[in-house]
Amino acid sequence: MQNKLVERYPEVCQEIDCKVSKIVEKIKILPPEELLKRAYWEMAACHINKKSEADIGFDEGLSLRMIDYVQSIIVSVQPEDLVAAEITEDQWSELKTLVKNLFTQLNFEYQICLRSCEDRRLKDRS
Repeated sequence: MQNKLVERYPEVCQEIDCKVSKIVEKIKILPPEELLKRAYWEMAACHINKKSEADIGFDEGLSLRMIDYVQSIIVSVQPEDLVAAEITEDQWSELKTLVKNLFTQLNFEYQICLRSCEDRRLKDRS
């Protein structure tokens, strides 16, 4: 199993790079102020009546990631010359799905494959 995870690691990295590129391409054509407003209000709605961090599930955590990650992309990438005036429901849904898939892969598959690679390196040194 560990050998398969080590072999899968370069593919996982490539898939992550592809997801990041798709997210960047979406954000470059959307109005940054509207993206941040939408992310903020969605996060606020997810966190109403939450009394502690223990009450925060995956979807609520994703709403925080949307703000942080979208903001980091906005400040890191030059927008297109022609930016949309509004964000459609489909555009928001697609962006949200891309970010969700990215962080799911980063938090699970990437970490497992990376750890397998590190274990292999340590074993090879012995």
